[in-house]
Amino acid sequence: MDLTGKKFNRLLVIKPIWVERGKNRSKQKVWECLCDCGIIKSFDTTKLTRSMVKSCGCYNKEVVKERMTGSNNPFWKGGKVINAKGYVEIKYGDNRGKLEHRVVYENYYNIKLKPHQNIHHINGDKTDNRIENLELWDTSQPGGQRVEDKILYYNNYLKEYKDHPLFKELIMSIFN
Repeated sequence: MDLTGKKFNRLLVIKPIWVERGKNRSKQKVWECLCDCGIIKSFDTTKLTRSMVKSCGCYNKEVVKERMTGSNNPFWKGGKVINAKGYVEIKYGDNRGKLEHRVVYENYYNIKLKPHQNIHHINGDKTDNRIENLELWDTSQPGGQRVEDKILYYNNYLKEYKDHPLFKELIMSIFN
């Protein structure tokens, strides 16, 4: 029976080849196959015709990876862990490696936090990332103590925060 050109699962039979097998080194006919992933591997007739093989091995790797990814992994914790400093860190998806409280704040106010901006947990619980428990703190400070330095610094500070949703609300409360 000629299997050349036939497709078995992900394997396309290219040609028959003869290989030495067993203790007496007898020659046996096997089929050289091209897998969909591009790897060439040989299989005997029985394994191909009885669907005992689906691919060169790439299919099994995909299945295992799918079973062990995200919520399919037995060690899944919702894609989040508590890091060494006690903050919730996102371990899965687009925000992988980011701190959850920063992501929550950025998404709620539709802003991108700068490195000198911290999100403070009002109640002190580093895992309580409800928006009502988060407030923006700024860690930068003026370089000098002269009045003109402070005025320049705060003028730049107001420009930096002018687009923040809370800016107008706070300015109105200061001047009313």
